[in-house]
Amino acid sequence: MIVPADCKKVLIVYYSNSGDVLRSLRALVSPIEAAGHDVHWAEIRTKPAFPFPWEGYDFFNVLPETIAGYPPALEAPELPNTQFDLVILGAQVWFLSPSLPIQAFLAAPEAASLRGCRVLLMLSCRQMWRLAHRRLRGAIVACGARHSDTIVMKHRGELISLLTTPHSLLRTKRAKLPLLPIGGLDEDQLAQLPVLGQRVAEASEKWSGADPLITGTEESDGRNWSAIAEWLGLGYFKIWSTSARAAGTYAAWLRKPIMYFFAYLFLLLIPVGLIVSWITSLPARLFLRRAR
Repeated sequence: MIVPADCKKVLIVYYSNSGDVLRSLRALVSPIEAAGHDVHWAEIRTKPAFPFPWEGYDFFNVLPETIAGYPPALEAPELPNTQFDLVILGAQVWFLSPSLPIQAFLAAPEAASLRGCRVLLMLSCRQMWRLAHRRLRGAIVACGARHSDTIVMKHRGELISLLTTPHSLLRTKRAKLPLLPIGGLDEDQLAQLPVLGQRVAEASEKWSGADPLITGTEESDGRNWSAIAEWLGLGYFKIWSTSARAAGTYAAWLRKPIMYFFAYLFLLLIPVGLIVSWITSLPARLFLRRAR
């Protein structure tokens, strides 16, 4: 192991429901640890917890609080009383929003450990991530930290992940639908993480600055037609979130028929929403193609 002349302190804060986030972080951080930097891992835990695999109703029942920004109570992670040179935040997208455990941490007093630090964000998602990313960046800045880099880890496939991702969350990752791949991380992306981690480690003298450590990541890709689908989807989610929260909290019996109806209607409207967003974005995509 090569010990750097200036050993720096790195904090890894993460929540990993299915294990994908933790697996990604280990691949990314391994070169940073090998370079001799002092790495501290802190897992986010909440009350209630969100066990994996999900039950069908529980999976949809977190939508109202996720959209409205009402996170559960945080079990305080063990954080050393020190100033970190780099923070890596491992998060995921739930219903086009940051997951509830990540929201819980960023809203808690423990998030003060991010103050003054550079935050590298690793975001695990199906395909749509930009609106959640915007909320996360705002929350990071509100903590007094500075964000400059994002690594987006998408699940396999684009349209097909509409089926494989929920199936993997509800039936465990080993189960698969006939003739379809197992849902979850894109292995090609995962294989690139040690390379990115090495670039971060080699740029340790720049951690105190503001310039990006990684270039060419998914964050810079602004030509994605799914942005229209995200706005349509978020508007739809907000309607149901407001209705469900008006009926009560997680366990309220009045809330159950609302969320069951939402779940069935949501599954029916997914293909409709994708077709509409694709058609409405067609002129813009054709213009961009001609402009290249």
